[in-house]
Amino acid sequence: MFRIIKWFIISLFIMAIGGTVIYYGFPLLIINAVKGYHVKQAGLSDKTIQLGQYSLPYYEGGEGDTLILIHGFGDNKYSFIPLAKFVSPNYHVLLPEVPGFGETARLLERNHSIRGQVEALHQFILEKKLSKFHLAGNSMGGHIAAAYTLAYPEYVDKLILLNAAGLLVNGDSVYHQTKVPLKNYSDFDVIMDKLFEIKPDFPNILKDDFIEKSAKSFQWQNQIIKQIHEGKDYILNDRIHQIQQHTLIIWGRQDKIVKFAIGEAYHKGIPNSEIYVFDPGGHVPHHEYTEKTAQIMLNFLND
Repeated sequence: MFRIIKWFIISLFIMAIGGTVIYYGFPLLIINAVKGYHVKQAGLSDKTIQLGQYSLPYYEGGEGDTLILIHGFGDNKYSFIPLAKFVSPNYHVLLPEVPGFGETARLLERNHSIRGQVEALHQFILEKKLSKFHLAGNSMGGHIAAAYTLAYPEYVDKLILLNAAGLLVNGDSVYHQTKVPLKNYSDFDVIMDKLFEIKPDFPNILKDDFIEKSAKSFQWQNQIIKQIHEGKDYILNDRIHQIQQHTLIIWGRQDKIVKFAIGEAYHKGIPNSEIYVFDPGGHVPHHEYTEKTAQIMLNFLND
């Protein structure tokens, strides 16, 4: 969901051995350098595509059948890079930015509802001239993936939902507006405790970057949440039975953001579905169990 790269810690430590001055003077250079290194290790390239007048960044790499990975709310296209390293040797991987997040323009006149994101994803797919692909997403990305499958079923081969939003269970809505932005490390820890059941240690350089960007995005993201609530495809409960694709549901049993009951509801509602549960596990299995999650996905896709 958020930009959490737990294996940054080792890379940052190694780089800091010979670059202490750079570390303290130019932390973003360190973060971007490490990101670039891991993108390269995953066999992907950083690209941009024009959707009309809108510029959409994305990562692309690998060979074989196409697998599209959609990140969650507040996150960006980098979210699935750790997992992509294990998938790209066997699949043509696409990691698009979701409009309104990451490096995309913040244009309030755009439709950032789930239906709006579905249509933006379809524009991307048409520009890439794709006719059939596998589709996966985490959190809001899973919500978009499920809604896309309902809107354009002829394009989707297999569907993978990782702790996906999109269902209302026990009156629990996933999308909540934030009252105040993050201000300090204590606020950061509260968010991480919600995201992770197995929480890694985060260096201060990542905490500072996260807090800074959270403050800048605070009001904007609340506006997007308002659009999601007021737009189409906000709740999919009465339609998921229409999904005919073979679907893999991956969930962390202790997820505090999108409760496990929602994962169970997806499994019960989608006829041709199977579920894998990480226990213990939180909201981001592709970070807590990166290689294991990748292998589960590959087994499912290769079956």
